[in-house]
Amino acid sequence: MRKNYQWQVWEAFQKEGIEEINLGEMLAADRDIIVFYYLPAGSADDIVQYKVIENLENVKTFSFHSDRHGHTMLSENIPMILAKSREQLEALYRKYQGEVIEPWEYLRGSSDSMNDFVLITVRRIRKRIIASVKHAGDIVQDILTKL
Repeated sequence: MRKNYQWQVWEAFQKEGIEEINLGEMLAADRDIIVFYYLPAGSADDIVQYKVIENLENVKTFSFHSDRHGHTMLSENIPMILAKSREQLEALYRKYQGEVIEPWEYLRGSSDSMNDFVLITVRRIRKRIIASVKHAGDIVQDILTKL
């Protein structure tokens, strides 16, 4: 079985005799590192992790209305966010600082233009309509086979 990257990193730390890694201490020691942290505000496990770094000025937290680990922004947002400069991300942070953000609002607020937002929204709606029609077709097909 192939080990994932995180496991390989952990093995490398163990070889060096490092038993525990405290990311909060590492970030507190080097204030030049800026981290943009995306937090599902309703996830108990994530809240525990967040408590370690919540008072660090170099960690800029975006809190999202979600209770699922790993689910904050919409998937369409990821390429947009990765393409933004540090200055653009800091401007977004100032815009949403202290708020619990709805994923759709973040998509709208982080889109480079209203056209991008509308295009993504239309694509998502279209995808849902197609899925619903397919599901309805499956139900009809199931009923017809039982007749």
